[in-house]
Amino acid sequence: MNNQIFNRYLLRLKLGQIAKKPQNYCDLQNWTSDILFESFCCRFADWQKTITKKMAPNTAKDNVINILEIGGKNSYLLNKIASFYNNNNIEKKEIKYWQSCVDIGFVENKINQSENYFTKQAEENCKINYLIADDQLSPFANNKFDIIFSNLNFHLLNLPELFIFQIKKMLKKGGMFFLGYIGEGNLQDLHLAVSQFQFANYQGNFAIIPPTISCQAVASLLQKTNFVNITSHNENLQLYYQNLKKLLQDIKNNAQGNFLHNKNPNFISKKSLELIIENYKINKKIDNDKPNDSDIAVNLQINFATASNTISTL
Repeated sequence: MNNQIFNRYLLRLKLGQIAKKPQNYCDLQNWTSDILFESFCCRFADWQKTITKKMAPNTAKDNVINILEIGGKNSYLLNKIASFYNNNNIEKKEIKYWQSCVDIGFVENKINQSENYFTKQAEENCKINYLIADDQLSPFANNKFDIIFSNLNFHLLNLPELFIFQIKKMLKKGGMFFLGYIGEGNLQDLHLAVSQFQFANYQGNFAIIPPTISCQAVASLLQKTNFVNITSHNENLQLYYQNLKKLLQDIKNNAQGNFLHNKNPNFISKKSLELIIENYKINKKIDNDKPNDSDIAVNLQINFATASNTISTL
């Protein structure tokens, strides 16, 4: 495989560190999970009609709903799904909820501290399963899942096209796919400050911030893979930090940082960080609504896409 942009080994190491205290690093994922859940709720009624009226008889009578969440670092989305089905699962189908993780630490923490992870509804309404696997090479069987969530993992894949193709194979006919990932407009002020520093001091631009993929590119990829009912949009989240160093630490601790294979040896020294911060302050417009103890405001952009598997056989 020639297209190895990201060092997946370093990513797994960082996720293993997060697994020790996931509650400290999941604010961004929880916010993304909320929007994925809203998208799911909007499509749920139409999906129920599809599986009861248009699907093959043996599928429509299946008494199990299989849900897969890829990239989840906690049970936040699971708990919301369980609560929703507590009120909307009219047919009383069994829910099997699978979480695909890349580090055993998440599973161990959830098993040892289940009361901190699962609501009562989740424990009563869902059969919860875990699998330790790399997102890029999923071991699940074809036509297994009714619903698949990709939760803040897509932007760190070396093989996004293969990932989408595997999702297509794992979904049942008429199944739904929900995707949330770091967008192309994310942290634009930081990108600009870093580029200015590089050109001023090294007369060139080298890799510090990972590349991103656009909504349009993902929509085209879904269409190419024969998904239907495709929608895509982006959401912006504004956060406030005491300083840029705190922001960079937060990015790293959320496993959304730099896992590029080819890093310049002149990465960010203490002096270069000070210069980048100065550029950032000069470029950033004054925000009069910032909290008093905050030095900077940052804008995070998360892209979202939803799609359905085709009913007919490919």
